[in-house]
Amino acid sequence: KIMEYADAIGADRNEYAEALASIPRMPKERFIRICDFLDMIAKQLSTLAYQNILQAQNISERIKIEEELRQSEKRLSDIFNNSPNPITLTRLSDQQFVEINNSFSAVTGYTRSDVIGRDLFTLGVIGDEVTASRLRELITAGKQFSGFEMTLANRNGGIRTYLLSGNFIEFNGEMHLLATSHDITELRQAQKDLAISREYLLSVSRIAHIGHFTADVAAGTTTWTDEMYTIFCRDPVTY
Repeated sequence: KIMEYADAIGADRNEYAEALASIPRMPKERFIRICDFLDMIAKQLSTLAYQNILQAQNISERIKIEEELRQSEKRLSDIFNNSPNPITLTRLSDQQFVEINNSFSAVTGYTRSDVIGRDLFTLGVIGDEVTASRLRELITAGKQFSGFEMTLANRNGGIRTYLLSGNFIEFNGEMHLLATSHDITELRQAQKDLAISREYLLSVSRIAHIGHFTADVAAGTTTWTDEMYTIFCRDPVTY
């Protein structure tokens, strides 16, 4: 068969036989050991190649996750900074501001560099001591709250009324208060104006002896003014 191979490749049989005879002979055992060694090397290279593929996939996944985290953080940052309501983040351990949004700066006149690291209760943004004391009690209790009415003072002395909501969150391994404020200054002023108007109407009604009433259709109730009871000679207690 070897000579047939020589014929197949167009080699001279005698030269081909001499060439084969010049090759040193190798014991079978050594040949098997070399084959086993080469097989082991091949398997190791194959394992390394597979591990490299897995590592490349892990790196790609990590890069993808990191990019998604960056995008998520950017969206949260945009929501935080562009919210029309003032938002603050304060550390519970020392009541210091950690972060504020643009609306807080616009309302109070304090920039981020003015506020970060300052104490919530010594900055001067809380309108009065009574409110500050109540807010301190809420924070100390460590429970989320909403609808806490308070006044905020800006650095120029202006006062506005807000409803404050607070949630406690863990940030960088520490507990913080995330507080959101909603301006109700115009609402409270409108309520005061309405109360004054009602009192004025009642005064005019008494002077002019004009009575009026209000009816709650849904509840099926009617409320008379004092002048109505007087006009119709009714007792407000028994009627």
